[in-house]
Amino acid sequence: MKIGNFGSFDLELKKRGIVGLANASKLDEIVWNEFNNNWENLAFESEVLISFEL
Repeated sequence: MKIGNFGSFDLELKKRGIVGLANASKLDEIVWNEFNNNWENLAFESEVLISFEL
């Protein structure tokens, strides 16, 4: 469901008629805006978070 929320911000999906889920939160939008054009940082940050869980 979280990925569906992110889909509501994706302009490429909207061009294809895909709108994503309707109940995306403000935090979802903040996360989308932070990482949408910075996939390298997304990968790095996710690895950092995973390392804390171990």
